[in-house]
Amino acid sequence: MMASEKGLGVDEDAFNELMEMQRKRARAARSTGAQNAQMDLIADLVAQGVQSEFIGYSKTVCDTEIVAVIDSRALVLKETPFYPEGGGQQGDRGELKGAGFGFEVHDTQKPADGIILHIGRVLYGTPQVGMKVMAGIDRYRRGQMRRNHTATHLLNGALRDVVDSSIKQAGSLVSGERLRFDFNYFEAIPIEQLQRIEQFVNHEIMRNTEVETCEMALADVQQDRRIQAVFDDKYGEHVRVVGIGEFSQELCGGTHVQLTGDIGSFRIVSESSVAAGVRRIEAVTGMEAVDWTAEEHELLIGLSQRLSVKPDELPGRIHLLSNQLREAEKQIKLLQSKAATSQLDSYLDQVVQVQHVPLLAVHVGELPMDALRQVLDQLRQKITSSVLVVASVNEGNACFAASVSPEWVEKGVHAGKLVGQVAAVADGGGGGKPDKAQAGGKDASKIDLALKQASAYLESVLK
Repeated sequence: MMASEKGLGVDEDAFNELMEMQRKRARAARSTGAQNAQMDLIADLVAQGVQSEFIGYSKTVCDTEIVAVIDSRALVLKETPFYPEGGGQQGDRGELKGAGFGFEVHDTQKPADGIILHIGRVLYGTPQVGMKVMAGIDRYRRGQMRRNHTATHLLNGALRDVVDSSIKQAGSLVSGERLRFDFNYFEAIPIEQLQRIEQFVNHEIMRNTEVETCEMALADVQQDRRIQAVFDDKYGEHVRVVGIGEFSQELCGGTHVQLTGDIGSFRIVSESSVAAGVRRIEAVTGMEAVDWTAEEHELLIGLSQRLSVKPDELPGRIHLLSNQLREAEKQIKLLQSKAATSQLDSYLDQVVQVQHVPLLAVHVGELPMDALRQVLDQLRQKITSSVLVVASVNEGNACFAASVSPEWVEKGVHAGKLVGQVAAVADGGGGGKPDKAQAGGKDASKIDLALKQASAYLESVLK
């Protein structure tokens, strides 16, 4: 109507075509019908100019109104303190309350520019467009995420100072429980450097530096080498820069503490590899860091008391015990091997003839694979023309080893195929050469049943 009053026309077919194109783009990554319908509604909101204003940098609660009801589980507000997931930081949780209406927010997402979805469940009442509500986030969880997010920036700076100035961020996750930081590097970080990184971050925390934010033109940011950013990400013409003194300058839209001292403390939980050339550090802050330290202290004191040494003497005592354990394990294996080989003559009575082939298939008890192979070699010396299959139990698993004399190899008997068929009965597998092979199995209780397959194999090959 407004267009006609100004003497303008509207190409409705072209408008509808563009709207359909927008819907297709919005649901390109969606698979279910319900999700497609939801994205269609979001595309309509974008086309109509409906927007949510995020005011959560300065507020954790506000009076607002519902501007869109996607369905009973997803609402859009005019203004909102809820931070939508982005930049590695998880979306806020909290609640919405109005006259005769309550809604528990489990997650906050931003499926399109200007659209902030509050995802959760209705506690009572029915949401309606225009309804006035009070929106309040879970302030404790937000506080934890603010601490973890700022600590991620400090960790990024510490890695470049301590390990390598060329390190680049490869991903991150900021939750209420911990932080995760992925970065490009080719090898594990030594424990000494991890300790220095912890010290660097905690030193910046104790300095209680103010965390400042400002808006800058993207073009200016790209010319400033001090500012860290993942320029593969999509940015607008103006971006938000979070600065922590001279220590860290990064592009970031997330929520942060006002002073680094608000983080409390910082502890590295783990360092690991997640892909070729990509490392990952997980850490905790605040009370989680305090709890982590307390648990470590409790473990240390417990070990100290159990081993009757002072805490600083634990490394030496553990090293001594480890050496003693390795030596004891060697002695046990030696005794097991001697016990097995001492019974070789008794095994000779168990040789049977299968298709005129001397076959010995025997279970020799508890033995590791290397000792079992020794038993097999000594049996080969005593029964020169034969097919041998020996089995043992090692740490709850089945071990098998087999050998076939040259004359029977020429007849088509294959040690690798034989031991593979035997091990399969014990939920295992293996193989090897025609004259010698080995295998393992998960179910040691089936060893005796598995050994019976040896004669079945010979019957099938030599019939």
